[in-house]
Amino acid sequence: MKKLTLPELSPQAAPEFIDAPSAKAWLENVPLANVAAAQQQLLEQIREFNGYGTSAASRLATLDQRQLTFVAFLLERWAEKVDLLKAAPAGEEIAPLVIDLESDFCPERDGPDAADPRYLDVKRLAKSLRNRIGLLRKGESPAKLALGEDCVQPSCEQLLVYLYRLWCQVRQPRGAERKKVADVAQASHDMAALHYYISGRVFKQPGHAKELTQQQRDQIATFGRVSTRDEDDYSVVHGFVLEHWRLEDESTQGLKMVRRAADPGKRYSHGQLIGGKPAATAVRPTGLNVQDAKYVPALSLTGVAAQSAPPSLVLPSGWFKPKRVIEVYVEGHVKVRLTEMIERGSDFERVAYEMLS
Repeated sequence: MKKLTLPELSPQAAPEFIDAPSAKAWLENVPLANVAAAQQQLLEQIREFNGYGTSAASRLATLDQRQLTFVAFLLERWAEKVDLLKAAPAGEEIAPLVIDLESDFCPERDGPDAADPRYLDVKRLAKSLRNRIGLLRKGESPAKLALGEDCVQPSCEQLLVYLYRLWCQVRQPRGAERKKVADVAQASHDMAALHYYISGRVFKQPGHAKELTQQQRDQIATFGRVSTRDEDDYSVVHGFVLEHWRLEDESTQGLKMVRRAADPGKRYSHGQLIGGKPAATAVRPTGLNVQDAKYVPALSLTGVAAQSAPPSLVLPSGWFKPKRVIEVYVEGHVKVRLTEMIERGSDFERVAYEMLS
């Protein structure tokens, strides 16, 4: 069999989708009137995705539940293809993963010096993966390669390539060196919660003054103010969680943050972390066919000169269309035209814009 060659990883790779939900959202906005052009767009994005490289932990975090179940199936079957050694193997083409029995670090090839090291030799696993990827490319069915009935092409081949990079390739160096930090970051994971914590108040339709209810009048007469108990309990009632993470290092291109497994929180993937100073805002659609549209929560981000990133809006998934005009509330109603998709995550779209009024 010929030597398997994989696309080169690139720190400049910036695919518009990084997982199944963002790929679905991307495909929904591809115009299909010109099939050849649509196929070319998809091919370009697949090339970008194939060059997209981050750490194994963050890449695995982008897999959906079905893919993680498949990975667990492979790990159970293929664990015997990995040899655990007390001494590092000499002269191997593929460097082993290093485990430190005295620390909580994940196995790494380029981690800190291990106090009590063990070595995972993955050359047999690498050979098995290369063989299967090569056969899939020749048209062999996943089922005949003992990959199960649920693994279908082309996603099966893409996932195996993905795993080969994580398990068997040396991680590419970062484009910018990170500096050590010791700070605490607060995180939340959906637009409603982010808007609430950034603004410090419950989201309400902007620009509409509502008359006081009889209950509010009674509260003013009794206590001199309107009770805020409902707003104070808002985050609990809606299940919002403000997570506390510890920052360990950072650069203009990324950061490392960790939290204790016992602390409440979600998994975060590379495509969920975006740069810029945020502010809570609200947006609504405009157009001839839009009547009495309500505002929905959104975020605005300042530009980041170090990343050549312009000021942007973070909108719910599905909002971006080239040259679409929407209304933004920033101490008043203003209209903006969406000009470019900067980044698409699993549940958001970050877009560039230009002011109209």
